[in-house]
Amino acid sequence: MLSVRQGVLIMINDEKADILQKLSHAASLLAGTIRQDLVPTGGAQLAYARKGARDDTDIACVRGGLCLESGCFDTPEVGFGGGGMIATVLLTAMKFDPRIRSAAIIACTTAAVKTMDGRFFEICSLDPRKEPPGIRTMDWGVAQCCRDGVPDAIYSRRTGDTGAIIRLFGEDPQGIANNILMLSV
Repeated sequence: MLSVRQGVLIMINDEKADILQKLSHAASLLAGTIRQDLVPTGGAQLAYARKGARDDTDIACVRGGLCLESGCFDTPEVGFGGGGMIATVLLTAMKFDPRIRSAAIIACTTAAVKTMDGRFFEICSLDPRKEPPGIRTMDWGVAQCCRDGVPDAIYSRRTGDTGAIIRLFGEDPQGIANNILMLSV
């Protein structure tokens, strides 16, 4: 007979396996189809969090990001923890809306912003130069744009050494991947 504790552990393991499977599937949809100009230096990032995630150990991400190599994506490896910037972005958005459990970071292009606007995405822009001292840009910028609800996307233009990026949000990685594919047309 399983104890309640063992049952909870099995449920957690099943939840994590489901998250990893869905994230891996979404990442594979992007392989070879995302436009090269949407892949920032270091790769596009994609993440999916457990319900009620509290820190980066509750967030699965594509290890090393989705990178282009000879025009094709490397086989994406997914796992929990070590999400860095994408984990910070997602955890901040989840504070404003716990239904938001997936996020991506892609390069910002004028064409992508125009496409999102034309497709009636709820978008917000931020200027990292307006960041108050002592606060991290990711926390401050996402929080500023999520005060009235989490938008579909938050973008920032290039400032100094920081590349222009778009942060996409959704309830699951499939929806995020579909939005990235739509931007890749």
